[in-house]
Amino acid sequence: MSESDWQTGLVSVTRPDDGERIGFLRQLDDARWEALNLLGIRLGKTGSRDDAERRVTSEAMASLAQPWWCRLPRPLPEPLIDARTVDEAESWDRVVVAEVRPGHALLRPMYAWPEESGYYLRIDLPAADILHEREPQPGDGT
Repeated sequence: MSESDWQTGLVSVTRPDDGERIGFLRQLDDARWEALNLLGIRLGKTGSRDDAERRVTSEAMASLAQPWWCRLPRPLPEPLIDARTVDEAESWDRVVVAEVRPGHALLRPMYAWPEESGYYLRIDLPAADILHEREPQPGDGT
């Protein structure tokens, strides 16, 4: 998949004041739309197109600044690790978004160890299957 294929069929939402892309809309049917942040993660419930666009405008950028949960080895053993190759036996840890590009994002541990300075997890987008807003618990399907 090329770096931007995951965005095919999505409607880009940009900030009116500077034209920066801040998220996406995905049409589910004639009446329902999803709001997505730049990571491809759904923001809240589905609704009308106007509701979804308002949600992207008000929540998408702030969602990138929040801590996320991802599996990662500690300390990170290499400067750049593909987050999708991390063993499922690893613990969940909080990460923050360091950079978002059209096809991938760079994440770093929220509380990095000194030896992890400049170390990142790379994740191909969309990341909805690997990043979580809350720490996953055993038995919740993650």
